Amino acid sequence: MQDRDKLQREAEIGSTGLTQGIETPVDWQAYAVQLYLGDPRKASVEKGEKIVNRIVEYLVDVIRRIKHDEKMPVIIDDFLSESI
Repeated sequence: MQDRDKLQREAEIGSTGLTQGIETPVDWQAYAVQLYLGDPRKASVEKGEKIVNRIVEYLVDVIRRIKHDEKMPVIIDDFLSESI
C-alpha cells in the first residue's frame, strides 16, 4: 500500500486570520493546517501529470505572449523616462 492509503480523511482547513482580501505567499500555512488540502487518497500519477502539463502549457502561452507584446516595453520605457 502507498503512504496515501494510510490517510483516513480529507485535510482540515483553518483560517489565515489575515485581513479580508489580503494574501501573502505563506497564507496556505494558516489554512492548510496539515500542509495539504483535499483528499490525497484521490490523487494519482496521471492526475498529477495532467495538472503539471496544463500549468506548463499556460506558462508557455504567457511567455510567448509577453515576448510578442509590443506595447508593454513602450509603456515601461515611458514610465522610466518620466520617473528618473
